[in-house]
Amino acid sequence: MNKYLLTGAALIIVSAVLFSAAGVLTKSVTATAWMIIFWRGLFAGILTLIVLVMSGQLLIQLRCLRWPALMASAFSLLGTIAFIPAFQMTSVAKVALIYATVPFMAAALGWAALGERPARRTAAAAVICFIGVAITFKNASFGSALAGDALAAFMTVMMAAHMLIFRKYPDTPAGLTSVMSNLLVLPLAWIWISPLSIELPQLPLLVLFGAVTAGAFVTLSQGAKALPASLTALLSILETPLAPIWAWFILSEIPSNATLIGGAVIMFAVLYALYQPPKALIPR
Repeated sequence: MNKYLLTGAALIIVSAVLFSAAGVLTKSVTATAWMIIFWRGLFAGILTLIVLVMSGQLLIQLRCLRWPALMASAFSLLGTIAFIPAFQMTSVAKVALIYATVPFMAAALGWAALGERPARRTAAAAVICFIGVAITFKNASFGSALAGDALAAFMTVMMAAHMLIFRKYPDTPAGLTSVMSNLLVLPLAWIWISPLSIELPQLPLLVLFGAVTAGAFVTLSQGAKALPASLTALLSILETPLAPIWAWFILSEIPSNATLIGGAVIMFAVLYALYQPPKALIPR
C-alpha cells in the first residue's frame, strides 16, 4: 500500500474512533435532541473555522468552493439531524450496527455513479461484515425503537452519499464543508428550541462533542479522497464494535452475546480489508 493510501486509511480510522464516541456523548447530555444539535453544531463549526484560519486554509478553501461542497454539506446536515435523536430513541449498539451497512450503500452508489467496481477482497470483507451484522441482530426486537432505527438507517444513507462526493470530487474543501453543514443546522434548530435556555453544566460536554465532531468529519472527508468509496465506508465502520464498548464501560449499556460476537466478526472484516496487497485496494 503506497503512502497516499496509507494516509487515507489512517485518517478514516481516526474518524471512526472519534465517531464511536458520539453515542456516549449524546446520552451523557440530558438536553433535547434539537438542543444538542444546535450547540454541538455551533461549537463544531466554530472550532473547525478556527483551525482553517490558523492553518491559512480558509481563503484557499473558499476559492475551491463549488456545488459539490454544497451537496456534501447538505448530506452531512441531514445525517446530523437524524443521528442525534436516533441515539436517544434506541441503543448505542443498535445505531452503530445499522451504520455498519454503509459499505453496501457506498459501494452501490460508487458503482452506479463512478463506475467504481469494488476489489474482490473488499467485496468479500463486505460480505463478512454483513454476516457480523446478521449475527448481531439475531433475536433482536425493534418494538418502540423502530423510529430510532429508521433514523439511523437514514443517517447511514446520508453518510454514504457524503463519502461519495469527496471521492468523485477530491478538490472539495473538507474543512469548509464541515463548517457549512454545522452552521446551516443552527437556524433549523432555532425553529424548534430556545438555545439560550440550555443548562450551563451541559455546555462543557457540548463543547467536547463539537470538537470530536469537527475532528471526525474533517478526517473522514480528507481520507475519503484517497480511497475507493467502498473501502472508505468499510474502514469507517471500525466504530461499530467501538461504540458499544464505550457505552458498556461508560453508560453501563451491556451488549448481548450476539452483539459481542457480531462486533468481533465486523472487526475481522475491517482488518481483512485493511491488510491486503496494495493492488487489492484499487478498484478494477
